[in-house]
Amino acid sequence: VLDAPPAWAGTPPDPQAFARFAGALANHYSAQLVYYQIWHNPNLGETWGGQADPYAYAELLTYAAGAIRASDPDARIILGDLAPNVETGPVNYSETRFLELLAVAGASPSCDVVSVQPYGFYSGPEDRRVEPGLLNFSRPILVRQKLEALGAGDKALWAGQFGWNSLPPEWEGAPTIWGSVDEQTQAQYTVAALDRAAQEWPWLGVMCLNNFQPRPAVEERATPSAEEHWGFALVGPDGINRPVYEAVRAWAQRPQIAQPGVYP
Repeated sequence: VLDAPPAWAGTPPDPQAFARFAGALANHYSAQLVYYQIWHNPNLGETWGGQADPYAYAELLTYAAGAIRASDPDARIILGDLAPNVETGPVNYSETRFLELLAVAGASPSCDVVSVQPYGFYSGPEDRRVEPGLLNFSRPILVRQKLEALGAGDKALWAGQFGWNSLPPEWEGAPTIWGSVDEQTQAQYTVAALDRAAQEWPWLGVMCLNNFQPRPAVEERATPSAEEHWGFALVGPDGINRPVYEAVRAWAQRPQIAQPGVYP
């Protein structure tokens, strides 16, 4: 994931300078890497100098993708992970509106994979409502429909982050925007979500849970805002596997039965 450039590069960074960095990185790591994600949450102003700019991001993506592909012809470019959002600008943009504006900017050929974040928030994986103003696990359906409408239905769609939050009952930190369930419900929701995706969404590829275990804030190079991500972690601060870890491990060991879909 290529984001958070050095302070001297600015935010957002100069597209040509960023492309030189991206091309050099791809040249150095082409034997180890295939997938390169350009930025994270580009549809949120907080990651883009205070106000999201689809056209500026399209330029950054186009330059970076060109440099990476020139260094590594086998590389695959992932669109910056789109945050779940219902706004239409100018500070933040919903995933679908951001994709529309990227298409207008001519950026579609510059990525191979579109990545979204279908967090559960305040409902479970069985919530099948698909509405522009609603954030739930069914959000990828809305994005898939938009890609098809834009003529980009052949692009891979991934869940770059997803999960349910489970904060301890004695939590005294800041109020969460993610909702919260108990640990057993978190585990049940997670494997039910994996089952639903496998059975109903043949067009969805990689699914990344947030997260394995954040770095503690006292460690060097700690995960930003690690404390507020502990509710999603598979392994707790004490190093003990949480119920969601055991549930996912058991799910991964189930008999593998092919579902309808395309398997490259």
